[in-house]
Amino acid sequence: MRATGLALFFLVVVIYSLVRSKAKVRTALWVVAAIGATMLLCFLAGAIVPERSTLFGVVAVDLSFLTGALAALVHSRRSAKTAREQPDGV
Repeated sequence: MRATGLALFFLVVVIYSLVRSKAKVRTALWVVAAIGATMLLCFLAGAIVPERSTLFGVVAVDLSFLTGALAALVHSRRSAKTAREQPDGV
């Protein structure tokens, strides 16, 4: 249940960040890069300590959701649309 809630949180934050960002493709690439880097670090940690590889596999999913959401928020904040750039009525 916790992973489902975390996945929903991740999706909401990423969609919010993509809507808010001017550079939608770059924001999405930052999310993918953050998830890939987290997975790689957990894979390497599991390779170094093989008896804890299951633990690192479980932690990798949770950490990748959190780092992906954080990367989306940070990047969308740096490239946010200002009020002047939005058309009237939005």
